[in-house]
Amino acid sequence: MRWDPRSKIYLAFVRKFVDENEGFGLPPDLDAPPSEYHSWSGQPNRFRAIALITSKGFENWSSQRWLVYKKGTPFEHLYTNAVNPCFLAPPNYVSFPMRYLPKRQVIDGWSRKGVCDAVFMSSRDGLHWDRRFLQGFLRPGFGPKNWTDRSQRVAAGAVQTGLGEVSLYYIAHYGTMIAVCSA
Repeated sequence: MRWDPRSKIYLAFVRKFVDENEGFGLPPDLDAPPSEYHSWSGQPNRFRAIALITSKGFENWSSQRWLVYKKGTPFEHLYTNAVNPCFLAPPNYVSFPMRYLPKRQVIDGWSRKGVCDAVFMSSRDGLHWDRRFLQGFLRPGFGPKNWTDRSQRVAAGAVQTGLGEVSLYYIAHYGTMIAVCSA
């Protein structure tokens, strides 16, 4: 959640499932019970997606609206969002959502399926997003302990950590040990 100085409203980014067959035309169901949410997990035509809600005074919130991408952007599981204002060009936004790839091979002995990476996207208003770079921005790499689900989860987006220096803090080695890294 954050204040948007350009539109003078609060923005909150939330996660819901979207059905590929129905697309983003239907509004997300904010009041769906948790049992329905979990029943969607693992179904091949349903994807985790990001929606936006807004508020002028932090009390009453708008209906959820799916984030808008350029036509042809693939349906992919965007598990988290890591949206932050771009400190180099405020009030624009950058996001490093953790993308879940359920069909990718995990390390031997891992009990769950799939691997995660983080992608990069940008926006001028928080609703319309540019995902022109579809490949992973932060990838599992050579360390075998990163080839699990929920690794490569960016914590706070791009953070200026020095003069001419930008860092990304992220979770690595999920479920094998605690490691918070920066790149």
